[in-house]
Amino acid sequence: MKAEATKERIGRSPILRILLIGFAALLILVAFLGQFSISHIESIRAEISNLEKQYASYLESTFDLRKALDQAYFEARASAIARSARIDAPPFKNNPKRAKDNLLDQMNTLGQGSIGQRLTSTDEWNRLKTDITDFLVAVDNPEIYELQGSDLYNRAFSSFQDYLKRVIAEHDRIANYSKQLQAEAQKVIASFTFICVILGAAVAGLAIYGIRQRLIELARSHRAVYEAREFTRNILNGMVDALFTLDSEGNITSTNESFNRLLGRSKEDIIGAHYSDLLNGNSKLAALIGEALSVAEPQNRYSGRVELADKRRFDVFSSPFIADGAKNGLIVSLIDVTEVERAQEELRRRRELAKIGQMTAQVAHEIKNPLGGIKLNLSYLKRKFAADAEAVEIADEIAAGIDRLNLTVSELNQFARQRDLQLQPVDLNKLLDQQLALVADRIQQKRIEIIKDYQEDLPSGMFDPNELGKVFINFLINSIEACELRTAITVSTATDNSNHLVVKIIDEGCGMSEETLEKLFEPFYTTKPTGTGLGMAIAKKIIDQHNGSVEVRSAPGVGTEVTVYLPLVEEPQPIQEASVALVSQKHSTFDV
Repeated sequence: MKAEATKERIGRSPILRILLIGFAALLILVAFLGQFSISHIESIRAEISNLEKQYASYLESTFDLRKALDQAYFEARASAIARSARIDAPPFKNNPKRAKDNLLDQMNTLGQGSIGQRLTSTDEWNRLKTDITDFLVAVDNPEIYELQGSDLYNRAFSSFQDYLKRVIAEHDRIANYSKQLQAEAQKVIASFTFICVILGAAVAGLAIYGIRQRLIELARSHRAVYEAREFTRNILNGMVDALFTLDSEGNITSTNESFNRLLGRSKEDIIGAHYSDLLNGNSKLAALIGEALSVAEPQNRYSGRVELADKRRFDVFSSPFIADGAKNGLIVSLIDVTEVERAQEELRRRRELAKIGQMTAQVAHEIKNPLGGIKLNLSYLKRKFAADAEAVEIADEIAAGIDRLNLTVSELNQFARQRDLQLQPVDLNKLLDQQLALVADRIQQKRIEIIKDYQEDLPSGMFDPNELGKVFINFLINSIEACELRTAITVSTATDNSNHLVVKIIDEGCGMSEETLEKLFEPFYTTKPTGTGLGMAIAKKIIDQHNGSVEVRSAPGVGTEVTVYLPLVEEPQPIQEASVALVSQKHSTFDV
């Protein structure tokens, strides 16, 4: 279809129509000259007419040679550009080999006939033949063509111009020969002969002009196609969503950079491969694509949601690739919805925490009121039966249970009710030393080495020291309990580039599993036989109140690293959205 459209455009070209009219007029004039020849030179007229016809045919063949040379150059250049841009096929109907064969045929044609034999023995022809041969050698060799193709073509073009002059001079020779044989011929013949020369030159000039205009048009068209292709490719590669296309057989025909990064492969490795081979590690995605390919009716559809690399989730959309009015493949887009899911999950978690907070506040209130009366009555019984050692022991055990219950109720109240922060300048180095002093007996019991890596010029921040003390002592106790005898715990402070104070507590303990990391800050989740599961939740809540964040990295048998980020300049507000980054056993970060 493209070739037919190109032929139609050529047929409508005004320059080509003028050329055809010029050639026709030239032939008519030659015929008209014969009618004016006198009878006694009838034989001469026939010979001259034959020579003129041969010359006209030879001139036309000469221009055909020029066209064949141009076609070989354009096809070779298009092929080189296609190789450079990695395009499967050049956008021309003929290939360089066919153009080369056509050029060789035109050269052989010019050597036929008396005029051809005479002109092909000239120096101009020998130079033209040599230059064309050198150019065709370059066409066969891409490396040579890229370096010398344009120069060799220009040299061949220059030689053709010289040869064209020689061909035109041949016409003058024929005219002179005619004058010698027709010395007594009418002057009209000489006049018409001159007109033929002028017309031939005009036709040649028009041919050169038409070819030049055609070259300019082709260059502009090629540039426009190239710019449109680059514009489209830049848009696709700039997309965040992964995008790729398939043919009707399921082979991948194009991709964008997001899809290449998602698979971790280069574009060259992906193009041409079957989707089932590339996605053999994700059977669900392969099944969704196969189902979309099997749908006969062209339609846009949402195929489903899949999980790919790094536990990221994608919505899969497919659209038919329409070519010539029929479905000829598939366009598949993968839209990353991981952050959307995380935001939804965080919202759900906060709603559940709010419900739990309301419930725990009510439960704590109902439990705490009777505890005071029970403890008061227990004191009375203990005094009354002071002489009974067994009764006193039982009373002490009950009192210890009441104390533990009171502690639990206090934790429930602290979790359920948000306490206003009492902000003041706090030196985190001193605050950490105070918390370490509170757990010194536990540290000494396990003979744990405390490594302090404090920043000496650490600036003070506006924090609540009592609340932050609960956070750090909670993390320290957990690290101590996780450590074996004669291990080490590193406590460090620093500032980062985002105007935050950073506190790290790193232990060499038993570490945590991925499941524990995911639930670490959930209320009432604990791995301890006697814990309430509120310590980490309360610590997270206090950090959120300070507009901070916390990250926990851990792996079984490796240890745990807790990092707390506290802003230096922001005034803490009621609990905001704050991300808690947790790390799996392979130390890859994710949000909960």
